Amino acid sequence: MEAHTFFLYLLVILLSARLFAELAVRLKSPSVIGELFAGIVIGPVYSAGSNR
Repeated sequence: MEAHTFFLYLLVILLSARLFAELAVRLKSPSVIGELFAGIVIGPVYSAGSNR
């Protein structure tokens, strides 16, 4: 994996975790619930792409 691809994946993961955390707070849940949900949603997408 090249460095720019790694940092792009890292950026997408961090931004999605932040987005889901903000959404969870607006729904009156702890932010960690949103971060966990982001991991559940994003995890299979990037683990499937690592098989190349």
